[in-house]
Amino acid sequence: MTNIGLEHSDKVVKLLEILLASESVHSLKIRKYHRNIETMKFKELHVHFEELYTASYTRADEIAERIRTIGSLVPATYQEFLEKSFIEEDDEMTTNATDMITRLLEDKEEIIREVRKMLEEIWDYNDIGTEDLLTGILSVYEKDAWMLRSMKDS
Repeated sequence: MTNIGLEHSDKVVKLLEILLASESVHSLKIRKYHRNIETMKFKELHVHFEELYTASYTRADEIAERIRTIGSLVPATYQEFLEKSFIEEDDEMTTNATDMITRLLEDKEEIIREVRKMLEEIWDYNDIGTEDLLTGILSVYEKDAWMLRSMKDS
């Protein structure tokens, strides 16, 4: 760990590793849906899913960079991600757009709830850098959830 004034950097890293793992599992699920969707609204959803997984890739990189900034190495295998993630893999093959949107929305809402819990814990550690990162992530996920809810019955 680095000496950047964080008393609880090990605890912060554990939270960030969980978030990175969950983001990575979620991102893979989005890619799966992007590649396999079949619907009359194919183009619209195909493009939207691509936007989601591209943003997810960037977000995962930002989380990993924060872990490195704090001074820890970053887990980077799917086995580690699956062990640490609170998001579950989707091993069911479906092309149904409604099911895909529902599952992604459930993931987004779960991530929102977990990030809120993480923020409460981070506030206690006085880690403004991680707080800022998580607040930005929360804002993006809330908007993503709103968009997915809006698509759900259309």
